[in-house]
Amino acid sequence: MIKVDNDYRLRAVRLDLERLEAMQARFLRDALSGDLAAGHLCLKIAERRAAMLGTDAPRTVDAVQLTQVTGPQLTSTERIRLVLDQLTDRTYRTIDGEVIKGDGDG
Repeated sequence: MIKVDNDYRLRAVRLDLERLEAMQARFLRDALSGDLAAGHLCLKIAERRAAMLGTDAPRTVDAVQLTQVTGPQLTSTERIRLVLDQLTDRTYRTIDGEVIKGDGDG
């Protein structure tokens, strides 16, 4: 059984890169002479090398949504209080941290 460790990986990558270089050297002459199939092969070799070396551009783009803040935002606690007040039809006022029941509450 083959022991796959970092040394093995490095040897395999080095060997693959040497093979890609040899293939590109052979087909690049034909590609530059106008051979479309050789040109396509050279492009695939360049893409494979870039992928192996991690130098190709990312294939996905993370979408970012920007929002504009238009004023002071309520905290989650304040939003919960607002919804609960609307559900129970209650209004409260806060004065210096003391909660006082509003008009109409019993």
